[in-house]
Amino acid sequence: MNNSYEDVFTEAEQLLKNNQDHDAEEKYLLLYDKEHKELSPIASFRLGEIYNRKKLVKESSQFHTNAFLQDPLLANKLIPETHPMYHFNYHSFKEPEHKVTACPLCSLQGELHSCYNSVTNVDFVQGFNPVRIWMQCRPCNHIFAHNYPSELNKILTNSSPELYFQKRVETLPIIGDIYSNIKRFSKGSKLLDIGTGAGEMAAVAKEFLYSITGVEIRPVYAKHVSDTLEIPIVKTDIMHYETNELYDVIILGDVIEHTPEPLKVLKKVRTLLKKDGILWISTPNFESGYTAIMKDKDAMWRVCEHVNYFSYTSLLKALEISGFVCMEYSASKRFYGSMELIVAKQ
Repeated sequence: MNNSYEDVFTEAEQLLKNNQDHDAEEKYLLLYDKEHKELSPIASFRLGEIYNRKKLVKESSQFHTNAFLQDPLLANKLIPETHPMYHFNYHSFKEPEHKVTACPLCSLQGELHSCYNSVTNVDFVQGFNPVRIWMQCRPCNHIFAHNYPSELNKILTNSSPELYFQKRVETLPIIGDIYSNIKRFSKGSKLLDIGTGAGEMAAVAKEFLYSITGVEIRPVYAKHVSDTLEIPIVKTDIMHYETNELYDVIILGDVIEHTPEPLKVLKKVRTLLKKDGILWISTPNFESGYTAIMKDKDAMWRVCEHVNYFSYTSLLKALEISGFVCMEYSASKRFYGSMELIVAKQ
């Protein structure tokens, strides 16, 4: 390899590290040529990030995609060997995709918002396109995925990322405070936990003497939590959950951002709630103080499973359309950049 190319690349990397995007861009463009087979794919990836920050979404998408086309094994040049996606091969991405341009809340046409490469996230799931384009509906102040797998539920059901299965026991006291607060709004004991995951919310609910039923789309997670906590966990998507029961409390923790049709989910949840019951909902907030500080370094932009990204404004709108009213808002103490709401039927 020509040492001058290596020198240019080293200079570009340092400039990028120093947040000098403009100067770094000039260097990377010198390397963006198929002749430079070692450096060009990485330069293309970096240009994708730079152009995203410049709000040139189409160009960002092209650079990110070209990076993989030039080197399908690019991931092993970007992330450490211990990373779960170190061996990712772009040729393995063959799933058909939905392409969405209309807001899932109001159906108005959205506009291009940003483009991120999610292969660097530890929670990337095989079957997703690593290049994610986000759209924005300005009237709703809502952000939604332009592209996601057509067989989304199938991919989720058949996957079990280790990251989502790690028990975050340090959050248990925080969850205890959440339930103490929930009891201010609902004295009932019948609880439905939608998206049980590793089971932290359900475990603390059991400690608070709730009668718990869980719903979990991933069978591996469902079985483990059911066996560990000795509670019933139904292995299904919430939209396919059928019961004659009504619940005093429904937990919708970090679920709504995973569904392409959030209004349908919220309306379904409403039918499962008692007249005086409450819904506790947690989801990332792209207008959080954390995201405002971290900007494009916030990992939430690169979570491939997320297909909706709410603001407080857009979540309130979704809740109002679905027949809910917000009783309390708080910033999450469990996850940076997330919000937690207690809501009731209107």
